[in-house]
Amino acid sequence: RSIRDFYEVFRLAGATARAMLVQAAAARWNVPVADCEARNHAVVHAASGRSLGYGDLAADAARLPVPARETVRLK
Repeated sequence: RSIRDFYEVFRLAGATARAMLVQAAAARWNVPVADCEARNHAVVHAASGRSLGYGDLAADAARLPVPARETVRLK
């Protein structure tokens, strides 16, 4: 029953993690967060063609502050 009971909580947790990974990639590349996108288990900066997997960004993302619930975009 975990998924049924906590679906929205899990959804918010995933969206929060995704936002933090995108923010970590943008910081590493020194580009605006708006120019980066999470796609297929990686963060992509389309303008330069760069991409990094979530695993490569996890440590950097873990050091970032958790964004406010209102600012996280759900899929």
